[in-house]
Amino acid sequence: MSRAGSLRVRDGTRISWSVAGRGPWLVLSNSLASDRGMWRPQLAALQARFTVLGYDTRGHGQSSVSEDAFGFDTLAADVIAMMDHLGQPSGYRSFRSPGRRCPTKIFLARPS
Repeated sequence: MSRAGSLRVRDGTRISWSVAGRGPWLVLSNSLASDRGMWRPQLAALQARFTVLGYDTRGHGQSSVSEDAFGFDTLAADVIAMMDHLGQPSGYRSFRSPGRRCPTKIFLARPS
């Protein structure tokens, strides 16, 4: 399975994503001043074991910039919206700075 797209979240920001691989879901977020392409060297190995959802956080890569200020609650809501859109209620998550606080926010919103 391999597909890509974008999702307009609640405030109208467009979040760009791609999914590929097989197995349990793994969500990969980019770090500051980068995009989901930062994971390219690891993708082949990860996609052999996981269904990998990579996305560009707000204002990075192919995702749009938010008009309003946002925090970690918003970043976590973006991930939850993507998982809902893709029909996957939970998954392993890997975040790079600044998103490293997001897993806690996501777990509190979706403990499963």
